Amino acid sequence: MMTITCKLCGKKIIWDDFNAIDFKCPRCGERQNMHQSIRENIERREQGEALKLLHCPGCDGIVNRLWFIRCPHCNQWVFGGRAISGKWFVTFIVLLCYILFSLYYFIYIH
Repeated sequence: MMTITCKLCGKKIIWDDFNAIDFKCPRCGERQNMHQSIRENIERREQGEALKLLHCPGCDGIVNRLWFIRCPHCNQWVFGGRAISGKWFVTFIVLLCYILFSLYYFIYIH
């Protein structure tokens, strides 16, 4: 059994093995072909899956998400549309901690 949606009126039609390959929509009378409907369904699924894939900006490898993840292909950290190597990431974090500690010292302790 398969559910087919009519292209004109949107009615859902249940098709099983005992029905003919070519049939008409019971609501609007539009001719439907089972093989054509299956092809369109497969094409729609392939296009939807291709759009959902996320790619690393550094090496164009497939990643799960685009924020705070290390790419398994090139070992770079991914932050949105940028990829940063591990050494630069650690350097940036250390520098940021130093600046924040310095600001805290000069504002509250000094």
